[in-house]
Amino acid sequence: IELAIQRHNSKATYSPNWQKNVVLNNSFFIKNGSHFQKIEIPSIHYVEVQNKHSIIATQEEQFKVRMPLKELTKKLPDKMFMKIHQSYLVNISQITSIDTVTDQVQVGKYIIPTSRRYKSKILGTLGQI
Repeated sequence: IELAIQRHNSKATYSPNWQKNVVLNNSFFIKNGSHFQKIEIPSIHYVEVQNKHSIIATQEEQFKVRMPLKELTKKLPDKMFMKIHQSYLVNISQITSIDTVTDQVQVGKYIIPTSRRYKSKILGTLGQI
């Protein structure tokens, strides 16, 4: 009986649960089809929510993951990412310009809408001269 318990416990501790994303120092893995894709957190430009899915956009490509924005926000550093719209979270260091007339933010090659509710927070966080 003790041998069976020991084998059961060793399997439980060493078998990885691939249903969840694995968070590392500055990166994490997401399931992308039949393989796992490593995403460097600083390379993320923005995250967009679409129903129960989130789209993680980097300079090179976009990844669709089945994870709500609220859960994904918990995995990302608070000081690095900011919510600018009900459906968008952006990497502050990737913002290149803010258009206050059209309420849009340019993040790398992407143009992202901002809501009036978050506009003052964006401008206050980034600081102006």
